[in-house]
Amino acid sequence: MIAMNKDRIGTSFSHLCFITVCTVMVYALPNTSIATELGYQPVLPQFGGQNGQSLGVLQFEKQMYDSVVSKRIAAQREIDRLANQIVTTPGDALIASLTRTLQSRIANSLATDILGGTGNGSFEMEGVGVSYVRDIVTGDTVVTITDINGVTEITIPGVILE
Repeated sequence: MIAMNKDRIGTSFSHLCFITVCTVMVYALPNTSIATELGYQPVLPQFGGQNGQSLGVLQFEKQMYDSVVSKRIAAQREIDRLANQIVTTPGDALIASLTRTLQSRIANSLATDILGGTGNGSFEMEGVGVSYVRDIVTGDTVVTITDINGVTEITIPGVILE
């Protein structure tokens, strides 16, 4: 029995020490409240929050979306370019070159006739009509060009040599 009482006294003493230490700690702490006011703090920037991580995620998603859109636009442009690309052979290139040279020579000849001639005239080529009239009094030449866009009139001042 004596052994039991010693164990009980040791256990009671350890309880008493624990309670004393807890009481001293409660009185030793300053008289402040540990609880804080609860309030809603938005996290997402769409709702006024300040969360750097979510903003970074949104920026990354926008960059990815813009990248996909720009790739689609570039691919569509490339498809259009390839669809409109004309495959030319050396024969096609020769015909195009001859056509440009002949058109240039015809244009030079017509310009010489219009500016150097003394009379009036007109001609039509591929839906474009050109007429020119020289005024014998002032020496001015009026060139009228008619095409699908309308009528253009150009007056070229002339010099009368006496």
